[in-house]
Amino acid sequence: MQNYLLDEDGFDSLKRYIDFLGSLSPALKEITNYTALIARSGHKMLLPPDALLLEKAGEANKLAWQAIKISVPMLGNICRDSIVDARLFIDEFRALTQDEQVLRSKIADIDPMKFTLAKLPEWGAGMPGGVGDLMIEVGRRLAQSETAIKAFEQAVISIGTTLHNIFVRFIESLSIHLCSCHEPITKIESYYAVGKIDLPDMEHDPNRNYSQEERKQNARLYLARLNNIRASAASAVDNLTDFCYRLQYLLALSQSKLTNNHPSSTWARSNALLTMAEGPLLEVSDMSDQLLVMSGKLV
Repeated sequence: MQNYLLDEDGFDSLKRYIDFLGSLSPALKEITNYTALIARSGHKMLLPPDALLLEKAGEANKLAWQAIKISVPMLGNICRDSIVDARLFIDEFRALTQDEQVLRSKIADIDPMKFTLAKLPEWGAGMPGGVGDLMIEVGRRLAQSETAIKAFEQAVISIGTTLHNIFVRFIESLSIHLCSCHEPITKIESYYAVGKIDLPDMEHDPNRNYSQEERKQNARLYLARLNNIRASAASAVDNLTDFCYRLQYLLALSQSKLTNNHPSSTWARSNALLTMAEGPLLEVSDMSDQLLVMSGKLV
């Protein structure tokens, strides 16, 4: 698996965006008051940043981040446990069917109670009807991760939605003119001129008188920082959703190989299918390890 799909930089980029949006509220109140003051002076104001929408997006992002912090370790543990079950079943099946003289025997001839999985209390009073039932059970255990994958994916998509639908418009709003009736000056440049609007990461000294050229330069740099936050977070969203898709694909592929058997399947055929399942299972194991490593770094 390409490790860049799930790395610390990606989560850091998401957190940076979430923290930025979550800390906007005081500045948005200042912007609202400033806009109203200028409008009362007779200026024809262009649309200011949508404070209500941005604040709601900030709250939604915080909830999504909490969902990520819950779903990442949950997904890692579920995948790890199901891989252990699958690996044990495959190893035991190989040990029981290693006699080359009888590779044409049917899996229906194997006593399912020779497998560890058949002796677990989950079966209750019932008993597996055959090895095929055990293969289906292994596939079912692999499928248990689907709910956690969906929770993780939906949380990431939710952050991506606020990013593309709301944060992008916020950046655009700062880059257009303050009003339509006077000398063209962008909103962000006017905020630097006022000196009382403290946007996150603004790097502005309210006690200093900036020249017009300095204000323009500061405004350009600030918009560049915001676009960097946007681009980095968007890349993280794309990579994490690709990670979820890849994990779902590998699990489905493994399940199909494990469950594509019937009582008349030969030992040789079943071993061949299990061999085809091993590659995807190995990659899922690596992905579960990576999820568990990342879960310890989410704050």
